Amino acid sequence: MFNLTTKEQAGISDHDWDRYVIKADNATLFHQLRFIGYHPDERFKNISLVYQKRDKVIALGIFALVTKEERTVLTSYPGASWGGFVYQQPLSYKQANTLCSLLINLAWKLSYREIQLTLPPAIYNRTPNDTLTFCL
Repeated sequence: MFNLTTKEQAGISDHDWDRYVIKADNATLFHQLRFIGYHPDERFKNISLVYQKRDKVIALGIFALVTKEERTVLTSYPGASWGGFVYQQPLSYKQANTLCSLLINLAWKLSYREIQLTLPPAIYNRTPNDTLTFCL
């Protein structure tokens, strides 16, 4: 069973998050909590999401809530050139499709009617894989 929770709910420390990101197949420095820490805490409402199957982390994503024209948008972290989810192993179609569905359901449940992802260009992937892009 796959699930999507916050970093806090999953019990992942900032240190463990950044260690995962360093080993991720498609990560950039913009996915590290250490990098986004330069913003003052009150500037954005941060949401760090953990995609798991049972207790195994499949992917991590740093997001923020921003207000655009009186609506709340769940977006890749503002100020970072790239965002979205990072993973250590290329995602299968089932994993990517489930992740997208869970993200949409979470946004809907929390009354966010827009999701904006700025994925890193494929050239940053260690292993070529556009499955997540395809599922979006």
